[in-house]
Amino acid sequence: MNLTYFLGKMLAAFYFHTFYNIKITGSGKLPEKSSFIVCSNHINLLDPVVIAVCFNRKVHFMAKESLFKNKFIAFVIRKLGAFPVDRASVGLSTFKDAMKLLKSGKVMGIFSQGTRMSSVDEESAKAGVSLFAVKSESKVVPVGIKSSFKLFSDVSVNIGEPMAFSEYNKKITKEQLEDITKEIMIKIKDLSN
Repeated sequence: MNLTYFLGKMLAAFYFHTFYNIKITGSGKLPEKSSFIVCSNHINLLDPVVIAVCFNRKVHFMAKESLFKNKFIAFVIRKLGAFPVDRASVGLSTFKDAMKLLKSGKVMGIFSQGTRMSSVDEESAKAGVSLFAVKSESKVVPVGIKSSFKLFSDVSVNIGEPMAFSEYNKKITKEQLEDITKEIMIKIKDLSN
């Protein structure tokens, strides 16, 4: 964990514990050394920050490509572990970045619906999380966030049991990827209610 990430996480933790009533459940179930993918619902701009506060390990988030157009913002969010993704279609460079992270034992964060949404809809989720999980042989940790994010309100973060998909081989069909994604999203929906 680099100094920028550590300081950012400490400031964020102070902010959330001062201005919100943050409640975290399930955080003892996480792999300590192996790679995994944090997959969460995305209801607010602050979701990646909340997740970073809840996890002991550095979470490298996929972030929309447009955030990287401003050189200063790009510099800061790269230091915080983010890497760009074209939400319309994941390109080869994004796929390689994600696989490199996961193959080196790191933690990747992804919002499977691709953008902020007020509710979890498994039909709108993209299959990228499933593809990354199967190809890298990484577990998926589903997370449900529930909050209005109004000052001094409750922020509930429910961390589910890691989900393994080792029964699938690396030559997986599109239908199997969609089935896995649906299974993950159903779990996230349960955790966010």
